[in-house]
Amino acid sequence: MAAWDAPPYPIRAAGATIPAFVGRAAETSAAEDAWASVRAGGRQVIFIGGEPGAGKSRLAAEIASAVYGQGAVVLLGTCSPEPGVPYQPFAECLEQLLGGTRSGALAGCLPDSAAELLRLTPLVWRHRPELVAPAGDGGDYRRELFDAIAALLLAVGEERPVVCVLEDLHWAGQPTLQLLDHVAQRSARTASRLLVLCTHRTTAPDRSDDLTFAIADLYRLDGVRRLDLAGLSVEEVAQYLVAEGRLSARRAREYATVLRDQTGGNPFFLRELWRDLAGSDVFTGAGAGGLPTRAFGARAPVSVRDTLQRRLSRLVPGERAVTETAAVLGEGGEVLVLIRACATDPATVLAALDAAVRFGLLDG
Repeated sequence: MAAWDAPPYPIRAAGATIPAFVGRAAETSAAEDAWASVRAGGRQVIFIGGEPGAGKSRLAAEIASAVYGQGAVVLLGTCSPEPGVPYQPFAECLEQLLGGTRSGALAGCLPDSAAELLRLTPLVWRHRPELVAPAGDGGDYRRELFDAIAALLLAVGEERPVVCVLEDLHWAGQPTLQLLDHVAQRSARTASRLLVLCTHRTTAPDRSDDLTFAIADLYRLDGVRRLDLAGLSVEEVAQYLVAEGRLSARRAREYATVLRDQTGGNPFFLRELWRDLAGSDVFTGAGAGGLPTRAFGARAPVSVRDTLQRRLSRLVPGERAVTETAAVLGEGGEVLVLIRACATDPATVLAALDAAVRFGLLDG
């Protein structure tokens, strides 16, 4: 039994109105394998990628919640698109760890170089009040700081398994990615009981070349996995309608195919469309016959339209026209038919399709 209580579960990862979680069986199984390795003393890093709304954060939260119930320390840090605190996600994790435990409880876990951690948070003083803040940022302090962070996580892991959830890593700067690389490599060389869950977008313009290269470098190491999330299947959409909409299995299957076509299986689009339909006057409830078929012709919810409009705004007018025409033709539309419908040269159409795929508007 550890001598100190784990910090509380991060409140941002425990929303009050969490929709039903369905599907992701293969991804969940991979996470369970990783957790078994961590409990046995290993280090695991899982990169969870996908388009916006694919359910990356939700999958990470499901994994983190499950292991928290098994005694893990769960820490959550988020990257921001705006310039912020250096090493922001790691700084947030440290603040939760040092601020969420009893004063002095982690004194024995802090390394000799613990003063370097004061560069990220003053909460170090709650556990080692005698430390003197290091000199300013002049000189090469980065290696000492990186070593101190890794040493703290490894020491905590000796008493309780540690899970660091790093959200929106596509917005991380080079310093944060270098720190992640250092922690991953350092913890691979010793018993660590550390699980790092990293969520990131894989579609332009949010996709980060720096992160792509960092993942490629780390993927060579043992214990580093990639989980790239596709859209939910028709069967998984039906499971969602049963769990969230309280529909019968038969009626859920009737609607699942259409909803899958309209949302591409994107969990965010599915949730928003279902909420809009369930709250409209065309929805009469499962007990009274369920959702009329004509409801599927309704206009998309404002939240979905705004999201799609933001993606479409990234295209130049010619690319947008081709994408909108492709959407009208629907899934499985022939490229030759699209070229004739657009009345333009094939190279222009193909280039526009490539752009739409990059921005997550069309499947490749």
